[in-house]
Amino acid sequence: MAAITITAADVKLTLGPIIQSLATFGEAVTQGQPVRLDTSDTKHYLCKNDVEAEAAAEHLALTPGGDADLGVLVGQGAKVYLGAATGMVVGDSYYVGPNDGEIVPEADLLTGDYVTRVGICVAAGVLEVDINATGVLVP
Repeated sequence: MAAITITAADVKLTLGPIIQSLATFGEAVTQGQPVRLDTSDTKHYLCKNDVEAEAAAEHLALTPGGDADLGVLVGQGAKVYLGAATGMVVGDSYYVGPNDGEIVPEADLLTGDYVTRVGICVAAGVLEVDINATGVLVP
């Protein structure tokens, strides 16, 4: 197994509110990546699963941006097309991965990873956002 392949140019909202949230990014973000709010500077950063606070995804970025750029975020219940070549399997859940902004299948979670579900694949290339930052550490 491996991280899903997101085709940035193809990312689009297929179902859900047009805009769930506007946010300021604190680093370069590509559409389709999970992000979290850092309350120390009120900017959104990419998630990764090796530190609990950094694994706590809140949204998916719908637009790209760099440090201090505004971006559009989507959250719970949104269905987002991530591209035809994602490698996602319908019915499977996907999680924050070990690298910044990465989304991986459950089988890729390893000892020492914090478990944050990002969503469930509901159709070819479509992820229904269903974020659950559990705080659970894989033993």
